[in-house]
Amino acid sequence: MAPHTDCSDQPRPPGLVMMACASPAPQGGACVLVDGRAVHAELAAARPEALLALCAPRGALFGGSAGYVGTVFETQPDGLVGLRLRLDEQVRFSPRTKPWLSDLRAAIDRHTITLDLAAGAGYAVNNRRWLHGRRGFTGQRVMCRILVEPRPAWRIPAGFAPAGALR
Repeated sequence: MAPHTDCSDQPRPPGLVMMACASPAPQGGACVLVDGRAVHAELAAARPEALLALCAPRGALFGGSAGYVGTVFETQPDGLVGLRLRLDEQVRFSPRTKPWLSDLRAAIDRHTITLDLAAGAGYAVNNRRWLHGRRGFTGQRVMCRILVEPRPAWRIPAGFAPAGALR
């Protein structure tokens, strides 16, 4: 499963994704995480035209016909950038965005972290900053997933400050 944002087809994806391993696969099944801020920073420095296209309005349709039309990197009114992405059959990219997907995928590959989770181990990530996914596996594997919309008092940002931004 390619690294992705959970519920990318929703107007407001959940703020947090928590995953816990109840039973690892006998072979394979490693979890992968990708820091969207690092991908954004790399594209800003090395491929600014790609980042511009990936920030363009209406760059992708996430989900089916009743899905969400948006952008991969969305600058919010507070200056934070929210990441929304999936790279499977449930997304359609605009002609302006599509030529830059290979650059995006390459940056994602360079910033991928792999976790081999044992039973009882897990992770919690900001769903608008971090992509998550998994490698293929054989046999049985049991993971528990919790999607959380943080309360405002928790002060968990819905994204990240771009590299070089003062916060």
